[in-house]
Amino acid sequence: KKMSNWEKVYEDLILKSTQYSGSREPNARVLSASSINKENYYLMNQYKFQKKEQESFGANTIGSIFQLGIDAAIQKNDSEGRYIFGKRMEYELENGWKISGELDVMDTVENVIIDNKVISAYSYKDVMKNITSSDYNLQVATYVMLDHISKRQEDVDAGYAHAEPARGALAIINKGGSASKNDIYTTLELNMYSPEEMMELYVLKAKELQHFIDTDTMPDEVCDTAKFGMEKGVPKRCTLYCDYRDVCPNYKKYKSLTDRKIINNLTSDVAKKTSEYIKPMDF
Repeated sequence: KKMSNWEKVYEDLILKSTQYSGSREPNARVLSASSINKENYYLMNQYKFQKKEQESFGANTIGSIFQLGIDAAIQKNDSEGRYIFGKRMEYELENGWKISGELDVMDTVENVIIDNKVISAYSYKDVMKNITSSDYNLQVATYVMLDHISKRQEDVDAGYAHAEPARGALAIINKGGSASKNDIYTTLELNMYSPEEMMELYVLKAKELQHFIDTDTMPDEVCDTAKFGMEKGVPKRCTLYCDYRDVCPNYKKYKSLTDRKIINNLTSDVAKKTSEYIKPMDF
C-alpha cells in the first residue's frame, strides 16, 4: 500500500518521537542499561558498527509511545514535583568504558525507580517470576546503581536525596491481558542485585570487551537466538530485536539458507495437488 501524505507525516512524527536516544556512533565504548545480559558477540557488533536509524515500527515502539504518555501525564498532574522522568545518567569505568542509562520514572518520595513495560502475555508470565538475573531486573538494577553512585553527600545531608539505594519496580501493561483476569496493568517490585554487585558485573563485561578490541578479535560464541524461536529458518531475535543484523555474518548465513529454501520451493518440479470439484447434489 502506498502511503498518502498525511499518513507519512504522522508516522514520521511518531518514529522521531520514539527513536533511541543513546549513542549510535561506532567505536563508542558505552554499555547501556540493557547491555549487561547481552552476548559479547552482539556487543562487539554494537561497538564496531553504527546503529541504524529507525525507519519503521519495531518491537519497542509501543513501549516508547506509552512512555511518552506517562511523561505527559506527569507534566500535567504532578504539581508537587514528586516524580522525575527521563533522567539520563552516565558513569565512566577505569578502562574508559562508560555505563549509560535513562530511567523512565523515579518516585522521589518513596525512593522507587519505575520502569514502564509493554509486554506480551507470554513475556508477562516470565517477568512475574521476578528472577534477579533476568533482563528486566538487571536493567532496573543498573538505573538504581547509576542513581546511587551519582548522589552528592551534601544532598543526602540536606534531605534532598535518600542515603540508601532506591528500590526498583516495573509498571507493566500486558498486551494480552484481560479485564476478567485483571492482568492488563500490574506493578511489581523487583528482586535485584545491589549497586556494588552490579558494578562488579559491568567492570567484568567492560574488561572482556576491551580484550577483543585490544586483540582485534571477535568472541567465538555467537548470540543465543533459541529462546525467541525461528521463522522460515531465521531466528526471530535477528529479525525483530537486532539493529546489527545487516552486518552480522551469522545472520547472513541464516538468511542465505532461507532465501535458498524459498527459491527451491518456487522452482520445485513436484506437481502441486489440485482440489477436485464436486458437483453439489440436486434436491
